[in-house]
Amino acid sequence: MKRVLVTGAGGSAGINFVKSLRMAQEEMWIAGTDANRYFLELPPLDARYIVPRAKDVERYIAALNRVIAKERIDFLHPQPDIEVEVISENREKLNVRTFLPSKDAVRICHDKFESNKVFRNAGVPVPKSSKLESEDSLSESLEEVGLPAWIRTRDPRYSFAMRVETKEQARLWIDFWLSKSNGELKWEDFTVNEYLPGRVIGWQSIWKDGELITCQGRVRLEWFKTSPVSPTGAGTSAVQMTISHKLLDEIATRAVRAVDKKPNGVLSVDLVEDAKGNMCVTEINLGRFYTTCLFFPACGVNVPYIYLLCAFGEMNFQVEKFSPIPDGYYWIRNLDADPVLVKGEKWRSIEA
Repeated sequence: MKRVLVTGAGGSAGINFVKSLRMAQEEMWIAGTDANRYFLELPPLDARYIVPRAKDVERYIAALNRVIAKERIDFLHPQPDIEVEVISENREKLNVRTFLPSKDAVRICHDKFESNKVFRNAGVPVPKSSKLESEDSLSESLEEVGLPAWIRTRDPRYSFAMRVETKEQARLWIDFWLSKSNGELKWEDFTVNEYLPGRVIGWQSIWKDGELITCQGRVRLEWFKTSPVSPTGAGTSAVQMTISHKLLDEIATRAVRAVDKKPNGVLSVDLVEDAKGNMCVTEINLGRFYTTCLFFPACGVNVPYIYLLCAFGEMNFQVEKFSPIPDGYYWIRNLDADPVLVKGEKWRSIEA
């Protein structure tokens, strides 16, 4: 029986990752860690451990190793970005199997400005991006990129994004988050990005020793309205739909190979369309799953379980490499409501 440890298990993505593994026909033993005692009660786990926050690196790694030894853990899956970063950098210090992209790939993708440059140099279409050096450079960056613009942080741990129409809006948004960060953020941690008005697309992929195992695209149709970190619409999707597109597969695959020549594990590419419908890569989320990772298992393709099998080298499964799920499958979520899968426009509602 596989014995799996999931970090950040109390977050939405961690909960859905655990639920996905529970949907597999194979029985397994799953433990979870989190810094929040309350949320750790939510996922269907066999054991729960409170650990220090990952930024307290030495204590965090020591705590994980204690759990790994006590529970005889075979495999460790990190879920939040900060834990992906710390576990990636310290993977040799952990007495357990992981299944992560290279350290360099994690470092690149955890700097959204640096990854934008890497994509651009590899010929991958990207939005214009300008790094702020100080408050004084804001005018120059906005002039370079143009208005409206998208203000975001370089570090994925701080997913603060805002569409701004004026320099004053940009300055107020940055000042707000600087004041809330207790000194952790500085002006140079923010970027000014070209605002793209088109569809927001996610492309999730699993890789094994540089080979693409499977991938699936989805378009985000509606967003949760409950988070203050992105009041103009971004963040966690409430409604999404499966899509397939050869050009999407091509662009996203090129983006992955631009950051890692021999990728392993899960790498998820975010893209946004410009006014003409051209897809541009905005970032890669790697080493962890989207919050909505229960979507594809509900459609019959258990991608988190496929990821786990690849980690163990158990490759005796069959899955389509490109778009194993038909177009037009909807995944609908809302706060305190069980998610609902709607297949191919088969709505239960009718016009009044």
